[in-house]
Amino acid sequence: MKKQLLTSLLGLAITGVVFAQENCPHDTVYNSIFVDGSTTQTPVSRIIYFGPEVNGGDGAIRSSIEQVFKNGSYVNSRKDEFVIHQPSGSYSEYLVSLWDSATAAWKPDYKEVYTFGSNNLWTEYYYQEKNQSGVLENVKKYTRTFNAKNRETNYITSVWNNGAWRNKSQSNRTYQADTLLLLYVAQNWDTAASAWVNGFKEERTFDAAGRETSYAQFNWDVNTNAWIGSFMQVATFNAQGFQTASEGLYWNAGTSSFDKSSRTLYTPNAAGKSTIDSMQTWNSVAGAYISHTVRLYTYNASNEMLTYRSLMVNASGVVTSNFLSTKTLDAGNRPLEIFEQDSSSAGNGLWRPYRRWTYTYNANGDKLTEKYELRQGSADTLSNVNRVTYTYNANNHLLTSVAETWNATTSAWVPSWGNLNEYNNDGKRVASESKNIWNATGNYFANHNRSEYVCKAIGVGIDEAMQSLVKVYPNPATTVLQVSSEEALLSIAIVDLFGRKVFTQAVNEAKQTQIDVSKMAASTYFIHLTTTNGNTAVKSFVKQ
Repeated sequence: MKKQLLTSLLGLAITGVVFAQENCPHDTVYNSIFVDGSTTQTPVSRIIYFGPEVNGGDGAIRSSIEQVFKNGSYVNSRKDEFVIHQPSGSYSEYLVSLWDSATAAWKPDYKEVYTFGSNNLWTEYYYQEKNQSGVLENVKKYTRTFNAKNRETNYITSVWNNGAWRNKSQSNRTYQADTLLLLYVAQNWDTAASAWVNGFKEERTFDAAGRETSYAQFNWDVNTNAWIGSFMQVATFNAQGFQTASEGLYWNAGTSSFDKSSRTLYTPNAAGKSTIDSMQTWNSVAGAYISHTVRLYTYNASNEMLTYRSLMVNASGVVTSNFLSTKTLDAGNRPLEIFEQDSSSAGNGLWRPYRRWTYTYNANGDKLTEKYELRQGSADTLSNVNRVTYTYNANNHLLTSVAETWNATTSAWVPSWGNLNEYNNDGKRVASESKNIWNATGNYFANHNRSEYVCKAIGVGIDEAMQSLVKVYPNPATTVLQVSSEEALLSIAIVDLFGRKVFTQAVNEAKQTQIDVSKMAASTYFIHLTTTNGNTAVKSFVKQ
């Protein structure tokens, strides 16, 4: 079997063979920064992904290896490994390891492990962390139980103490018909008494249609061994099922009961959208609710809100302040303008512009611009604050977004931040840039970062091991790239991040050669080398 100088099969040392996904967003991400005020890139790190996607809760995630760029090559730094649980698609194990350069090996840093029940919901989770001896040790554990409708009924948190698990806290849930949460009780473990102690609880009630009609909070009083109320919310609904009132009550310690505090009355339209809100406060002397704020709404035929008006009144019923928000929509119900005004009794009730947002769109409905203006000072005029401009390619993929802030002193827009995306012919993003912190003197962004995505597998963690067999230097390169090998070279090819060949050369059995890269665009490239023995090597380099 022929010896292979440098494998391009990602993760070979870990799993044997790893295949890139057919719809992978990227297998490798190269991160770099730009030299201040220039287009010269300096490599910082790369993240190499392998294995199948797993559900991480906030989206799909994959196992990966992070390498930092040091002394002209990428050096292992961190490895994240996931073990997928079938058929849930979530991960059952998550291990983070850090690279130990002294031993040239991965050392575990922390680990998460889940156990799943027959309902494919996890029933136990424990977390381990590296101790002073460098060995993973238990830290904390969570356990859960469920009812017949897969609703969580018990959740216990435990901590590792002196070689055993010790209870810390738990929560218990009780349901109506196994689905509607009626009671939630949180408790803490009393080590001295070896018993659970109440801490906090929530109580709910529901009507026949399953709508929540009341919600109350209580805290446990250890001195009286009794529940002390905190807050209660009561809701009422009309025959159509639309909410017509929401009443807030607070605990009266003297009577050990909830007292009226405030309420809001709603007037819903045929679609259930409120047209009038009357906000009221309980007056215990008068024994009645007194209005203090009225909110009015109007809608278009699609029930998108067009206007919102808020009036505040004093005890005598005099309007003390007035606020109006008007929204202008296009045919697709996208906002073109949101204009807000206010007035007060001190200003003789005159409307004053407060702030405004304006938007424009292209024919596809993609946002092109957004601008924000605000009243500043005593003048009844709006001043520019900031704006964002967007551009798209022919396939409606976002190309650039640029934010600017208004400088009132110079009466000019000043760049604030910017983002840029690049795509391949398949519509997949292959690069992105982010910029911020504008240097007005040098006319450039002080922070300028770039990430390049590669939908292909590459060698991982073996640049260090194979350095004596194949060398590509300097890296980064500006004009000339030197290539040397312990085996005679037959051919060399260089491909860009899009997989396109940008250079080929027959080497004629030399063990050393140099390549002119001065005319190549600044980016990351892969150099493919074939020896006279039929062995192959793949290395990456950065052209500045």
